Amino acid sequence: MKRRSFLQSLVALATALGAPASRAATSRIALVVGNNTYPQSPLVNAANDARLMAGVLGEGGFAVQSRIDASNAALLEAVRDFGAAAAQPGVELALFYYAGHGAQVEWHNFLLPVDVKIDSAVDLKAKTFDLAALLAALPKASDRTFVIILDACRDNPFGGSFHPDRPGLSQFDAPLSTLIAFSTSPGSLASDGAGANGLYTENLARELKVPGLRIEDVFKRVRANVSTASRGLQVPWESTSLTRDVYILPPRAPLTEEEQEKLFEQEVAYWTRIKGSKNPADWAGLLRSFPNGKLCEIAQARLNLLLAQAQPAASRGLRGHGPIELGPGLPVPERLRREANPFSAGTYALERHFNVGDEARYRLLEEDTKGDRRVHRRVTAVDADAERVEFNDGKFVTDLFGNLVKRDLEEFTVPVQVAPAELQVGKRWSAVFYTRRRGGGFDDQMDAAIVARETIRVPAGEFDAFRIEAVIHGRASDALFRKGRGNKAKERRAELTLWEVPGLNFPVKERQVLHRRSGEVDISSYELQSLRQKE
Repeated sequence: MKRRSFLQSLVALATALGAPASRAATSRIALVVGNNTYPQSPLVNAANDARLMAGVLGEGGFAVQSRIDASNAALLEAVRDFGAAAAQPGVELALFYYAGHGAQVEWHNFLLPVDVKIDSAVDLKAKTFDLAALLAALPKASDRTFVIILDACRDNPFGGSFHPDRPGLSQFDAPLSTLIAFSTSPGSLASDGAGANGLYTENLARELKVPGLRIEDVFKRVRANVSTASRGLQVPWESTSLTRDVYILPPRAPLTEEEQEKLFEQEVAYWTRIKGSKNPADWAGLLRSFPNGKLCEIAQARLNLLLAQAQPAASRGLRGHGPIELGPGLPVPERLRREANPFSAGTYALERHFNVGDEARYRLLEEDTKGDRRVHRRVTAVDADAERVEFNDGKFVTDLFGNLVKRDLEEFTVPVQVAPAELQVGKRWSAVFYTRRRGGGFDDQMDAAIVARETIRVPAGEFDAFRIEAVIHGRASDALFRKGRGNKAKERRAELTLWEVPGLNFPVKERQVLHRRSGEVDISSYELQSLRQKE
C-alpha cells in the first residue's frame, strides 16, 4: 500500500467527518505496528494484534496509521511522521502500539523490524529501533498526552544465532504526561497466543471498548485478566506520569457523590465476601469490577501473592533467603540492594512475610518534646486465614501486608492501605476507610503516591528506599458516609511519609504530621534502630 503521512490522514479524517481539518488534527492520533515475518523466528499473531488494535482505536476516534511487517526504514519513517503529527497544534492524545519481537541490551529496549538479521549485540543496536528514539521524537509539551503500548517480549527473537544477556525488555520510566505499558514484567516473556491474537492484546482490545474506564483502569483490568489466565507466568506492568484522566471511550456522565458512596459500599461488600479466599480469580474479579476502587492495592497485593505462591520457590524474589538482622555495626545484606538501571527506579514487590518473633525497634523523635523515646514492635500472632498480624499482644494489628487494622483504641473498617502492591516511583492510589473510636469515629479519605527512590540513613544503616507520601482527610461521623457531613468543626488532616525497602517487613522510617482542630501541629518521626525477621 502506498504510504500516506499522518498529516494527510488527519485531513482525510476531517473531510470524512465533515469537520474542519484543524479541529480533527486536535483530536487523537495513533501509530500501530505489527511484525510477523521475521527471517529467524517468525510470529503468528503480531499482525493480527495490530489489526485488532487499529480497529478498536478507530472506533475510539483515533486517526490511525498502520504498518504491518515493517522494515527498518519503514519503521523509522513512520515514527518520524508520528512525532511530527503529535507536534501539530491542538493534538491532545498520541498513541503508539507495537506487536512483535523486542530485546534489551545495556538497559536499552529495541524493537525489531522484519528485514534484519541479528548475530550480535552490535547488530541489535545498529539495525533495530531503540525505544528511546521514539520518546525523543515526541514533542515536549504539557498540553498533550502520550500512550505507548509494547506487546514485544515474545519468545526466542533471534533463533539460535544470538542470545541477549537479559531476556525480555528492560523497565523504562515514563516521561511527563506519558504512560508506557508493557505486555509482561521486566525480563519476562509474553505469550503469542493460542488463537487469533496474543493473550495481552486480546484482553487489551476488549477492555478498551468498555465506556468510562480511565486508561489506568483499563490496564489494571488487563493485568488481572492476563496474570490469572497465565497463572502468574505473564504479568503486565505500566509506568505512568499522566497528569490528567485519559479515556478511550469517555464516561456517559460523572458519578454523583451518592453514586460514588454506593459504589464503595458495593466494593466493601465484595471484599468482605472474598477476603479469606485463596483463589486468584476472586481477587482478579474484584479488580475487574472496581478498577478505580478504594481497595485496589489490597486486591492487587493479594493477587500477586497467590500467583507467586503458585510459582517455583526459586522465582519468589527474596523468599527462602533466610533471616535478616539489622542494627548499628551490622552490614546491610547485599540482597536488599537494587540494580542500578539508568532509565528507571524499578518496580519491586513489597515482599512481606510476617512470622511470630519478627521485631523492629525504633527511635521516636517528637518535635514538641525534648529528647527521644524508644518504640518496640514485635509480631506476637499471625493468622493467615483471617488476614491478621498482631503486634505487642494485639495492641497493634495489620493485615498480611502491613496495612493498619487496629491501633490502640482505634479500629478500621477496612485496612488503611499505606502498603502498595508493588513499589514503583509514580504509582498513585486512593483509599477510603472508617476509623472507629469510643464515642464515634471519622470518615477518612487517603491519597497516596510513591514519589522517589532514594538513599536514606537511619541508626540501623543506609538503605535504598522508596518514599511514600500520603495525605489523610477525615470528618467526624457516627456511621460510614451517613452522619457528620459538613461538620467542618470536626475535621482532621494527617500527613504520613514512609520509607520502604523491598524485602523488609517494617519501614525503615516514618514521619507523621497531625493537624489538630485547635490549629496545633504534632510532628513525630520513627527511625529504625534494629530489626530481626525470620524470612
